[in-house]
Amino acid sequence: MVAPVLKVHGEVEWNSVTQLTNNCGGYAANCPRTRRSVGLGNVHGRQREEALKKLGKDWGQWRKRIRRICGLRCKRELRLTPGFQSHEALWKVTKKLPTDFEPYGKRERSNRTIQPDCSCGCRWYHILAGTQGQDWGVCGNPKSPRRGLLTFEHQGCPKFELDKRWDYLKSAAGKRALKRFKQGEREIQEFNDAQQWISKRLPGA
Repeated sequence: MVAPVLKVHGEVEWNSVTQLTNNCGGYAANCPRTRRSVGLGNVHGRQREEALKKLGKDWGQWRKRIRRICGLRCKRELRLTPGFQSHEALWKVTKKLPTDFEPYGKRERSNRTIQPDCSCGCRWYHILAGTQGQDWGVCGNPKSPRRGLLTFEHQGCPKFELDKRWDYLKSAAGKRALKRFKQGEREIQEFNDAQQWISKRLPGA
């Protein structure tokens, strides 16, 4: 569910239900792709009241419901999605290396130098499909010690490379390109749905 974008002091504060709850997604301050985003819980007073009034929502009840849904998400997807693995199951097969950030490895995070997590815009971090993609991916960097390995987003590696596509998507050209891409994906889905519909009614087709 995508909610209207609320701007505070010219900065984008939130644009999705995921960003409204603490246990459905926390954003690192040094994360390039989300460094301008914070939860609605950090917006106080009149600004929050005005935003919720426009949505016709009771903040307390809404937050309580979303937290409950998030708590059931993994359990539901495990039951309903073929091939889906739980968070715990993924950890059982995840390899930990000395080059990972603590506590997974031995590498310390420096307070003077920004050392982003894998999910903070690394061009080599290929996220998993489904909701586990919020936390898990596979490293595709041939120079990384984690190359080809299942990776938790906070494990990190010394070969982080910022994906320039994040900046491109913020540009006018990038937004137009993304719109065309999404339209093409919708057309493909409509075509596939039509094929299935025909196949069910015309077995010989």
